[in-house]
Amino acid sequence: MFSEITKLFLTEQYTSEIVSALTNKQIDSYLEYGVRILLSAKKTLESGEYKEHGLTRSQVELDIAKIEYNLDKFTEAFLIKERMMVLTKFEEPMFFHMN
Repeated sequence: MFSEITKLFLTEQYTSEIVSALTNKQIDSYLEYGVRILLSAKKTLESGEYKEHGLTRSQVELDIAKIEYNLDKFTEAFLIKERMMVLTKFEEPMFFHMN
């Protein structure tokens, strides 16, 4: 019923693990999928389709909270990677002197 990426967003993610395992482009792709999943879940909640799948309103609300939490973690990881890119050039660390 759920895709692997949906399962990923319903399982607690950790910023440090995301940063170490994924590139910025991969994180960006996951963010796009996560937003789509969130919008779909909210649409399901509003339309009441969850009843057809034997779910309760509170279960769907909890899933939405999990997705939002993980989107925050992926966003944090993306920002950390962005900052890291500024401090490296061609995968080598850059140091700045202020004289």
